[in-house]
Amino acid sequence: MRILFTGGGTVGHISPAIAIAEYIRKQDKDTEILFVGREGGEENRIIEKHGFKVKTVKIEGLKRKICIENIKRIFTAMKSKKSAKEILCDFKPDAVIGTGGYVSWPTVSAAIKLKIPTAMHESNTTPGFATKLLSKKCTKVFLGFKGSEKEFKRKDNLIVSGNPVNEKFLQTSKQEARKKLGIKDGEILISSFGGSGGSSSINRAVMKLMESNSKNNKRIVHIHSCGKKYYDELSKQHKKLLKNNTSCRLKAFIHDMPELLSASDIVISRCGAMTLSEISAAGVSAILIPSPNVTNNHQYKNAELLSKKDAAIMIEEKDLDDKLAHAVSLLTDDHM
Repeated sequence: MRILFTGGGTVGHISPAIAIAEYIRKQDKDTEILFVGREGGEENRIIEKHGFKVKTVKIEGLKRKICIENIKRIFTAMKSKKSAKEILCDFKPDAVIGTGGYVSWPTVSAAIKLKIPTAMHESNTTPGFATKLLSKKCTKVFLGFKGSEKEFKRKDNLIVSGNPVNEKFLQTSKQEARKKLGIKDGEILISSFGGSGGSSSINRAVMKLMESNSKNNKRIVHIHSCGKKYYDELSKQHKKLLKNNTSCRLKAFIHDMPELLSASDIVISRCGAMTLSEISAAGVSAILIPSPNVTNNHQYKNAELLSKKDAAIMIEEKDLDDKLAHAVSLLTDDHM
């Protein structure tokens, strides 16, 4: 059997695809798996690291405003559909699975035209534009959350499946993960990140938190992933804080998220659906900061599900300076 996966734009769209692909590979080692990602996508390295082949198409996401740049990107998207068709005809998959993001559109759309069985997986409470567009003609659409059905006009192909997560989140023990990261008994590990690409507002708030709080508490170890494009600048700005200070650590990117979350006591993060699923699987206390720059404000809705059940603290980005330190203190006190 041959199965082709496609999705991306962010790691959040790739994580469920990798989880599904690894499960299939574990069940049947003879299954051939291919990923189609975007040309130049950082997430392609993660796919390859998991041992899967990747082919790419040239495509960019549309800007959330009317502009000339969007016209160019629409033409690029139409060309990418032709490239995707060539990949499909060469690989000859038995099924195509898209996991959202603009990258999934050309390949799933081309597969529908070629009458190849197709499926989409939507991890967020509110589906993205590509998923809603493709859902009308997809064979099946799998949903991460019950209640999302109302967002789709076609209902007969919908299945509420939940969100697949990497098995390592369930298999990695807290003790084992903390040992690998050098976290001592009695220390409280805070991990923070603003999505795979980083977030300037979260970086600013977290570095302020490190300066005022984390570095002064001998029991706290704080690991922050700032995103590759921010790393050099932040390293220079906070050289004094980070130099020879093992309690405050700055990373460009987290390559082993199951290990980090399993070791953590508190996590500060965005609220992509896959991030929330992984936090829940790891069983870690969370402070969630919805991105205000996403379609249909879906990160706020994702976080709201957990915060209403007292499973997390939600702080809107505009309130970070006033509320982050207090929220961390509340959770830190629980671990004292």
